[in-house]
This record gives sequence, C-alpha cells and structure tokens, in this order.
Amino acid sequence: MNSKQVALVSGASRGIGAATAHELGRLGYHVIVNYLSDAESAELVVEQIGAAQAIQADVTDEAQVTALVDRVVGEHGRIDVLVGNAHTAAPPYGPLEHVPWEAFTAKMSSELAGIYHLTRRVLPVMRRRRSGRIVYVSATARTSSPGPPSSPLPTSPTPSCT
Repeated sequence: MNSKQVALVSGASRGIGAATAHELGRLGYHVIVNYLSDAESAELVVEQIGAAQAIQADVTDEAQVTALVDRVVGEHGRIDVLVGNAHTAAPPYGPLEHVPWEAFTAKMSSELAGIYHLTRRVLPVMRRRRSGRIVYVSATARTSSPGPPSSPLPTSPTPSCT
C-alpha cells in the first residue's frame, strides 16, 4: 500500500478538476483522476502529474462510486482529500426567467447526487483514519453573454466557489 497521501478528484480530466489534480500532484499527493467519458484527457493529466492514476466512474451512480472508493482504498489504503468537482452540462444560459425549471433542477440534482455519493462513501474512510479534507467545487463558465447586449452581467468566464 502507498504511504503517500491520496487525493481523489472527480471531474479531473479537464478544466478546474485537471488544474486541481495538477496542483495536488505538485504538492506531493498521489492523485486519482476520476473521469466520466474522456479517457484520453484523463490519461494526459496522469502523464503530466506522474504520481497519479485515472479511474473511470460516473459519480452520479452509487454503485460506480462504491466501486471507485473501494478500488482506491484497496490499492492505497486511504483517501486523504476528496475534491468533488464533477459537473453536468449547463442548462441553457440566459436570464433566469428563461431557463426552464426542468433544465435547472436536472443539473442541480445530478451534481448533488455526485457529491452525495462521493461524500457518503469517503467519510467512513476518513473517519477511520481520523483525518481528511473534503472540498466541493461549483463553477459556471460562459462563452457568451448571459443576457441581452445591455446586460450588466459579465461576459467572460466567471468561476464561483461555494
């Protein structure tokens, strides 16, 4: 088993997740690069980090999360950091009054399911070790204005952390 601290980063094949995985690798963690479908990008992140491995799992699926956490703990004996970063496709952007409730709730429900399943499975691992950190990431990137041209809202990517 690995004595190096282990960080599990969901949604780590690109964007904020990949950047977070790189930083954790730089800090000396063995990084688990979780991804849903882009194995090529996940493997590239692993290559760039070195002390890392890519593991595919849909974090909205409880059985897949259980298998993911069991595999990591089985191979490394620990999970010291969980970064919940996996995101689903954004609902249509625009003024809130034009975003359908179904699109908004589908996105929120899916992302909360991922956080719920990951946290529920990782917490007992951290409690047994009496140590661990959990970080949740929420972000929205815009490629165009979310409102009419006269809208005072920003038009550049604007991550927000909660």
